[in-house]
Amino acid sequence: MEKDTRKKTKKMILTALMAAFTCIATMIIKIPTPTLGYIHLGDGLVLLCGFMLGPAPGALAAGTGSMFADIFSGYLSFAPATCIIKALAAGAASSAAGIPFNIAQGVAGIAISMILLPILQTAPGIKGHSS
Repeated sequence: MEKDTRKKTKKMILTALMAAFTCIATMIIKIPTPTLGYIHLGDGLVLLCGFMLGPAPGALAAGTGSMFADIFSGYLSFAPATCIIKALAAGAASSAAGIPFNIAQGVAGIAISMILLPILQTAPGIKGHSS
């Protein structure tokens, strides 16, 4: 039980740190855009939150950190929407993290079947399913 508590505490601390890093990265370098927004390093941290922490904690860290960056930067009216949008982005990023591995798994399956198919087709009763 103690190990589980330590693991949860460690995850909570890492989530809080990633929220703080996201806030700082969003505020440190801002390149204004014509849409009244700005380009910043925080978007990279939003994705890292999702990759490192998983869907729920990653969304919490990304949304909270981005929201506080808006609040501290004078964009209070954007803060609620930013929180939701960045949380969704982190959640989607964490889901997308598995895509390369799923592709690799699919390619491996195809390769294995291509190797085994010619061998198995020579066995009696296998070729055409009815011999």
